[in-house]
Amino acid sequence: MAAGRPLLVASLLFASLLLASCSREAGPEARLKTYLDLRLSGGHGKEEIMGFLMGGMRDDIARMSPEEYRVFDAIGIRRLKAPRVVARRCRGGACFLTYTFKYSKRLFDSPAGGRGKDVEVEVKKVARLEQEGGQWKISAVDNTKSFVKFNKPIDVALQAPSDSPAGAADGPRPASEAPAGP
Repeated sequence: MAAGRPLLVASLLFASLLLASCSREAGPEARLKTYLDLRLSGGHGKEEIMGFLMGGMRDDIARMSPEEYRVFDAIGIRRLKAPRVVARRCRGGACFLTYTFKYSKRLFDSPAGGRGKDVEVEVKKVARLEQEGGQWKISAVDNTKSFVKFNKPIDVALQAPSDSPAGAADGPRPASEAPAGP
């Protein structure tokens, strides 16, 4: 029995450390990353997402109809680079975390079933987190920079509006082609 005692003590010590680490409050960076993982993966309930938010952001989600929330939740992106906190500034009960992430998305699918263009988007945002009820919650997110890269050329064709004379969208004509005046 004495030989098994150190193993039992070690097991109890490990279990208590595991429980203590799981029950410890998550810091602002961990809380933001957990929210972003949920938000970017989609398919989560309104209440679950609202649990990470406070103030106007939480109120905006709460006011969404089920249809509006379904559209909001179905963001349809493919993550290329995980969110990364690049700067942190904390004072009192608030933290400002600057983070970046990169994703790809299909844009401009036509209602008639035409295929859109794949774009890569890299964003830089600043999230304000505040403590509420002993947890860090996101109260605001500001976009500071977005870089959009189209992987295929964009087709641009100028067309004259239907109420203008033909050729008006082509720009000014040389004098030799100008209509004769009075």
